[in-house]
Amino acid sequence: MHCKGTALVPSKFQFVFRESFSGAEVTCAELAKYMRQIGLEGIAYQRCSRAIALQLRFHESVLGLNPKSIVREIAAMEGSGGPSLTKPESSFVLNGPLSGLWHKHFFFGHPSVIAANALSMSKAAQEGLARAHFAEHISEESIALYVEDRVTRPLEWRAKNQKLTGEWIVFVRIEEKNYYLGLASHSRAEEDIKGWAPIYRAELPQLVQISPGLFG
Repeated sequence: MHCKGTALVPSKFQFVFRESFSGAEVTCAELAKYMRQIGLEGIAYQRCSRAIALQLRFHESVLGLNPKSIVREIAAMEGSGGPSLTKPESSFVLNGPLSGLWHKHFFFGHPSVIAANALSMSKAAQEGLARAHFAEHISEESIALYVEDRVTRPLEWRAKNQKLTGEWIVFVRIEEKNYYLGLASHSRAEEDIKGWAPIYRAELPQLVQISPGLFG
């Protein structure tokens, strides 16, 4: 039940992974198989941590997230897939606690993520739409037109212009290559990333020099 010498993990290390939601141990072979199943093989398989595979399994099993939404964004960054649907990748604040790390949005079908993208217009614009569609009466037609303007068009525009937001894929860049560490919530990124930091460091020892604030 140990992982040894796989992907980013130096050969001198051994790991036992245990899923928090099931209590089951997960072998390195199982994680590798899962990464192949979701399409990471041939994209950045050797630069994806076992931690991100474990997180993806959790999100798929417990939260119903389709892992292909993450794989699509990784493939776009690697130049081996279609265009990204989300905002360009960017680094965390220089000299901040996550300095040295990068993040890339991924969009998925969760109500909070959809709402964050569809409802991002200004308060004045929201009020203007409501007045325009419901000034005189409420009908099936006025509701349908309001939803079109309030939800459908903003989502379509954001997707077309690569402006969708969501949660984050966390990675580092070493010699112009991306090494994908894990996932983090937009609203609690520092907490999520620091919670997994010991695992990330074990898989990628250089992380201590790249992002020293992560371990401060």
